[in-house]
Amino acid sequence: MATLTPTLTLLSSDALVNPLNLSVTDTLDITGNSGFGKTGLTTGDSTIFLAASYGRAFVYLRNLSEKTSEHINIDFGSGLSMLIHPGEFAVFPWDSSQNIVAAAAAGTPKLEHAVFEF
Repeated sequence: MATLTPTLTLLSSDALVNPLNLSVTDTLDITGNSGFGKTGLTTGDSTIFLAASYGRAFVYLRNLSEKTSEHINIDFGSGLSMLIHPGEFAVFPWDSSQNIVAAAAAGTPKLEHAVFEF
């Protein structure tokens, strides 16, 4: 059985009144589908992960564009859920109740994506 160890670290000396030094780690047993890829986007919707193909999963999304105007809209189902700016990323658990759909707000950014079913 494969495992995935996600780690989130948040550090700042000036974002809050007190310094921030937070690190959280988990270990997930990967029991189903996994995948990694990159998709070039246009302003039309592209289904990145089809809900019917997965159970509970861990998802990674990253906007690879270096152009400041090339934001990526991420939808769960039919409503805008996230806006990922160039260089930004998102890592989150997904219950796979809705498809994950992406579209460029403008331009043709590339989305890096991974899914790990657990």
